[in-house]
Amino acid sequence: MAVVSLVSLPVSSGAQAEVADPTSEGLGETLEDVRVALGIPGMAAVVVRDQEVVWAEGLGYADIEKGIEATPNTPFGLASVTKPIAATLVMQLVEDGLIGLDDLITDYGVELDAGVTVRHLLTHTSNGVPGAVHNYDGNRYGMLAGIVESATGNSFAAVLSERILTPLGMMDTALNPFASWDGALGSGFGEFARILGWGDGFDHYPDVYDRLASPYQFDEDFETVPGMYHLYHSAAAGLVSSAADLAKFDIALDQGSLLGSQAMNEMLSPAVATAVGRLDLNYGLGWYVQDFEGLRLVWHTGRWPPSTSALYLKVPDQNLTFIVLANTDNMTVPFPGIGGGDLSRSALMLAFYRHFLFPINNEAELPEIDWMAGQAEIVGQLNTVEDEAGRLFLERELWSMRQALASSGRMDQADVLRRAAITAFPVSVLRSDGNTVGLPSR
Repeated sequence: MAVVSLVSLPVSSGAQAEVADPTSEGLGETLEDVRVALGIPGMAAVVVRDQEVVWAEGLGYADIEKGIEATPNTPFGLASVTKPIAATLVMQLVEDGLIGLDDLITDYGVELDAGVTVRHLLTHTSNGVPGAVHNYDGNRYGMLAGIVESATGNSFAAVLSERILTPLGMMDTALNPFASWDGALGSGFGEFARILGWGDGFDHYPDVYDRLASPYQFDEDFETVPGMYHLYHSAAAGLVSSAADLAKFDIALDQGSLLGSQAMNEMLSPAVATAVGRLDLNYGLGWYVQDFEGLRLVWHTGRWPPSTSALYLKVPDQNLTFIVLANTDNMTVPFPGIGGGDLSRSALMLAFYRHFLFPINNEAELPEIDWMAGQAEIVGQLNTVEDEAGRLFLERELWSMRQALASSGRMDQADVLRRAAITAFPVSVLRSDGNTVGLPSR
C-alpha cells in the first residue's frame, strides 16, 4: 500500500493557522459566531481543496481552566465519525480478498440475526429483513471490528494502526482503550470483546490522551461545566483524532493511497434511502450521501453525549472537504434531520457552504447578517437580498442560528430570530415542512 505524502499543520500557542486560500476569508468569523451561539468551549476545523489543506483554525479553548487554546492539532473525540474510517479499513480488506461484502457475518464468527451480511452492517440495514430498510444502529455497526479481527487474526485497533494510522503519520490519533476500565477486560466480557474486535489496550501515540481537549457539557442552567468522554471503542465510535490528522486521512483517501477507485466509488455511492419519500437522502458504506442544491454531499456526523461532536463533510464534485470537531455534543444536537440523513439545517455545514459553495453555485456572494441584532435590523439586512437562491440560503441560516441559540439557553435572541423569520419570509418552504419550527429539547 502506497504511503501518502504527509500533511503538517503548525502547532503553536495560538489558535489560528495561516489561511492560504482567499475563498476562505470570513469562514473563521462565521464559525466563531456559530461556536458562541452553540455555547461550545472549543472547536477546530480544516478545509481541504484538491488534496491540499487550504485553511485550518482553532476556535475557543481546548481547556478552559488551563487557558489552552484549541488548534488544528488538538485531539478531540470523533464519536461516529469513526464509522467512515472503519468503513475504509473494511474496504481495504475487501480489496485484498480477506472479506466479502456479501458474506454472512456468521462466516466470521459474529452471531446476529439470520441472513445478515457485512454489507448490511455497513449500510445499517441489518435490522428486520436484512437489506430492506435503513435503521441506524451503532451497536451493530460496531460488530465490524469483530469481522476485521476474524479476517486478519489481529484486533481492530492493531489493524487500523498498521494499515492507516501509522502509514499516514497520524500522530494525533488513537482509540479509547477498553483497558482503561481498571486496566483489564472485566470478568465475563472476554467473548463480547472478541466479537467487537477489541484488544487488551491501544497504545498508539499515548501522548494523545494527554493532549486531548477537555470535555464539557451544560448544566441545567446552561452553564458550561466539566463533562466526560467514554472509555471504550469499536468500529462504530471511540476514535480520538485532530482536524489536521483527519485531513491527512482525507487526502490519502482522495489520492487513492488507501483504496482503489472501484472500492472508493462503492463506499461513497448511495446504497439505501434513509428517509421515506426522499430520493436525495441516502447512506452508502459508512457514509451519508445527500444531494443538496445540485451538489452531492458525502458526510458523517458524530455525537456521543455529553461531550463529543464532529462533522466530516466531502463535496467530491468540487474536490472539497470540511472537517470540524468540538468538545461538547452541542454541534449536532440542535439541528433536526441529521439523524435522517439531512445535513441542510446544520449551522456548521451552512457556514462552509456560504464561503466555499454558494459562490460557485450562484456566482454571487452573500451579506454577513448580524444575528445578534434586533428584529427590525435583521429584517432590514435580509431584505437587501432579492434573488431566490440567496433568500433561501439566508432563511436556512436564520433558522439554524435560531436553533443554535435556543439549544444554549439564549431564548430571548432565539425568539427575535423567530419573529424576524416570520416577517422577512412570510411564505416559507422551511416552516411549512415542519422540520424547523420546534425548539430542541434537552
